[in-house]
Amino acid sequence: MHKTETLGEKLRRRREELGFSLRDTARHIQISLNLLQALEEDKYEKFSAKVYALGYFKRLLQELAISEQEEWLKEFGNEWEVRMFRKSKSILSLPGNKQKKVYFTPAQFWTSLIVIFFTALLIFLGLKLGYFISAPEFILEEPKEQEVFEQPLVRVSGRTEKESQLTVNGRSIKIDGQGNFSEDIEIGAGLHTLEFRAQNRFGKESKEIRHILVK
Repeated sequence: MHKTETLGEKLRRRREELGFSLRDTARHIQISLNLLQALEEDKYEKFSAKVYALGYFKRLLQELAISEQEEWLKEFGNEWEVRMFRKSKSILSLPGNKQKKVYFTPAQFWTSLIVIFFTALLIFLGLKLGYFISAPEFILEEPKEQEVFEQPLVRVSGRTEKESQLTVNGRSIKIDGQGNFSEDIEIGAGLHTLEFRAQNRFGKESKEIRHILVK
């Protein structure tokens, strides 16, 4: 019975038909040799995220001059879901605690009450102090982690403390009077790591990182 070729086997056969070496192909599409071999061996677990594997797969299709790219991309998506599927782990219930009767003397009661009072006081003072020395609130709504963009304009939006200074990879982002921000930034094609930093007037800083792909 004729064995059906896997997607990786078809990629390797196409590359060999064109006379391309593994090393030259890896250099042309700017991918490591190990990751190219992973694509040809259907070892998708070698990639940290689907968005990276998909980006390299598209470059490989172009390098190999494959015309039916939509069919190949659909097959890649199906293969990824099948091969990367993992059964959800069952959550084991913890054994119940044995109940024991607890008796308090009047002295123990008042001692416990005093301890609770001072503990609550310390927590309250700690929260107040933390308000002044903690990093600013920073909520990044766009872009999403591993988001793919079809054009070089990337929308960044969210909110932070209105008196903070916000940057993305060192570039300043404007914040309005309510602490909101929304701006389109131009980014070239490829894989990018965006580092957002929000710094308040006390020098405390909050940071968020997003990994995106621009086609």
